[in-house]
Amino acid sequence: MAYTLPCIMKPGLAVVISPLMMLMCDQVARLRGYGINTCYYNTLLSDCKWQNILHNLKQPNCQYQFVFVSPEAVTTDSFQSCLDTLSHEKRLNVFVVDEAHCVDTWGKDFRPAYQQLGVLRKYGLPFVALTGTATKQTMQTISVALQMANPEVVRLPCRRNNLCFTLVSKQETKAKDQVARIVASDFDGLCGIVYCARQADTVEMAFELKEKGVSATYYHAGMEGGERIRNASSWLEDKVHVICCTNAFGMGIDKTGFRFVIHLTLPSSLEDYIQESGRGGRDGEYCSCVLLFRFGDRSFHLRNIASLPSNEANLSLLNSITDFCMQKSLCRQQFIAKYFEEELGDSCKCCDICQEERVEEVKDFTLHAKNVIECLGQLRVLQPKLKLTDLAMTYMGSKAKVIITQGFHTVGQYGKGKEQFLNINNVTKFIQFLIFKRFINENIRGLEERMVMTYLTCGNVADLVDSRCQVFYSI
Repeated sequence: MAYTLPCIMKPGLAVVISPLMMLMCDQVARLRGYGINTCYYNTLLSDCKWQNILHNLKQPNCQYQFVFVSPEAVTTDSFQSCLDTLSHEKRLNVFVVDEAHCVDTWGKDFRPAYQQLGVLRKYGLPFVALTGTATKQTMQTISVALQMANPEVVRLPCRRNNLCFTLVSKQETKAKDQVARIVASDFDGLCGIVYCARQADTVEMAFELKEKGVSATYYHAGMEGGERIRNASSWLEDKVHVICCTNAFGMGIDKTGFRFVIHLTLPSSLEDYIQESGRGGRDGEYCSCVLLFRFGDRSFHLRNIASLPSNEANLSLLNSITDFCMQKSLCRQQFIAKYFEEELGDSCKCCDICQEERVEEVKDFTLHAKNVIECLGQLRVLQPKLKLTDLAMTYMGSKAKVIITQGFHTVGQYGKGKEQFLNINNVTKFIQFLIFKRFINENIRGLEERMVMTYLTCGNVADLVDSRCQVFYSI
């Protein structure tokens, strides 16, 4: 923890604002292990213990050097009253915002308390904001929210060469079994993490692993606090090899000796992916980071994005991680460096793209892009809520019953894709590319068996239709 030494060299209490309960517990345990008096103030505590913490902090002989608190708790009236007392007695030291990228990624919608942390500036204390993932835009957002005028910025490269990134095509069904087989075959007897998007997935994933003879546990924010701590401790103390978790577990966790991080589902942003995969290899040793990618998994995040009052920024973040997965030419490490506006450096020679030594042949697909858009428009006259699979099958001239019975075979673009695309899978990927480039929009239709269903409409196509832009694509 970069802030520890400067804080203990000065008298007074350091207030550390931390996003996750498990992160607080982990850091408090580590500081106590070094003999540093530390406490946390979060939902693991009963009301009585909350009051005891506040009471102890106010005592003139209080021995605490650090208090870890969530952004929601630090802005409550009760904690503000405690800070007022400590400030009046000149017993406050510094405010530290750990994992400060959350001010940007979570502060706008998910956890608005992050946007209110500027209120702490009234105490006239130094502010330190720390994160391992921040673009220039994120740093600007942090500076504004925390009212840090002309802050001194210390920036180190985010690249970690001991992490090897690999993308794996995710099966349409039995994806958890796919992950379990990867763990059992490639990481037998090794320690690691499997990240899941849904709470239920963590439980089911742990069960699949146990069925394959892999010792596993699970962790998510919906669990009772004591159970969460017990399950996390089992993994941290090497009692089980694998922990299956949501993003409620991970940021800042500093466990050595685990050799893989697998993502069952596409994360919501490249920042999230780097934070979570970055838990591996903390000891400097090799760690394999495997991401199972299926374009349809975007729908899970699109539903969440659609419910937000301001969703353009979140959609941009989702598109960035989609680009990371869909591009076929740039080394994964170089892509990450480019995203965070750093020097690209040499290719890693380790990721899936470097290992395959792909030579990407990019061709002009403008005509096919126009044809697909025209096909979409014609089909929507017959079926306003059109699925991606129907568009792909129609463009490839499928004679399937679902196409014929709906009259899709009567549109002018029926079968036009056969001259370029070998099969429906290839044209499906091209349509997904057009969605990613926002020529086609995905719209949320509803839920079927926990899967988000989407339908297609035309996106920003004016320049394409009027031949003011071109579409280049590699099959």
